[in-house]
Amino acid sequence: MRRRYAFIGLLFTVAVAVFAVPLVVPQPAVRDRSASPSALPPENHYAAAAKVERALKLGTVERDMETTGMLCRIECSSDMRKLAAAASGSGSGPLSDARKKSADERPDVRQPAL
Repeated sequence: MRRRYAFIGLLFTVAVAVFAVPLVVPQPAVRDRSASPSALPPENHYAAAAKVERALKLGTVERDMETTGMLCRIECSSDMRKLAAAASGSGSGPLSDARKKSADERPDVRQPAL
């Protein structure tokens, strides 16, 4: 009977050790800690944090610029389709007159050469 309790106690001790060791021993760092602001001395902490914040903001601005460019292309494409439909459906004049009028209204749109 004592042998049975000793065996159960031994198993319990091993189980506790298996679950407790990962909690006590820290995991090895996967990423480079030298780039993080917390790895620097306190006097450089603010400068490093400002650099990280600036990099994040520049990334946001770049994504914003890409999205704005995409939206502009979509809008310009839609305007050109409407213009072509209006010019071909009206029968009032050649397409070049409609293109010139559109170019005067929207100087930011590059007109394709036809």
